Amino acid sequence: MLRRVIPWKAMPRPARGMLHLTATLRGLRQAVWRSFVVPEAITLAKLHRVLQTLFEWEDRHLHLFQFGALRFAPHFPRGEEFDGLPPLGDDYRGLTLAQFTLDLGDRFSYTYDMGDEWIVDIVVDAAQEGLRPAWCWCTDGRRAAPPEDCGGPPIYDELVSLLTTGKAEIDGELIPGFAPDFVASRFDLAEINHRLSKLR
Repeated sequence: MLRRVIPWKAMPRPARGMLHLTATLRGLRQAVWRSFVVPEAITLAKLHRVLQTLFEWEDRHLHLFQFGALRFAPHFPRGEEFDGLPPLGDDYRGLTLAQFTLDLGDRFSYTYDMGDEWIVDIVVDAAQEGLRPAWCWCTDGRRAAPPEDCGGPPIYDELVSLLTTGKAEIDGELIPGFAPDFVASRFDLAEINHRLSKLR
């Protein structure tokens, strides 16, 4: 539970229903984005899992959410992989999107992998009251997400340019992180929703 009121709007309100969101990777020449629907009562921990699935990442790295100047990150119990590292933000255990009273046009961000620094800008497209979906689903999107550990936005753009010319190597070595069948223009809505259904 929160120990203080988050000064995002006025006061936290009960979850009203569902939020229609669009998440866009920042800094790429060709936009990579996903539109999706989540319960407003979703926790940031579960939203992290949803975003990992939407962008087909593998949850290997640290992450944080930012709402204005407020930063929230997971807590790592003693003995876990990232235990002992300085916290990236306040502990988000139990925190839900409903506690930020998000409305149409509001924005927040999700950062994944502090080395490659994938920043995902998330905007609220609609807030729908009354309906309370049990989980979430993707409604649309464009282009494949960058693979894990491929170097961040500028390097990824260069690697995609190489791939479009038919080259799969740099200085005689295979491009790191890219599967042999990787296609930057590929977006498979059905496959993403199938994976999301397994998160319940």
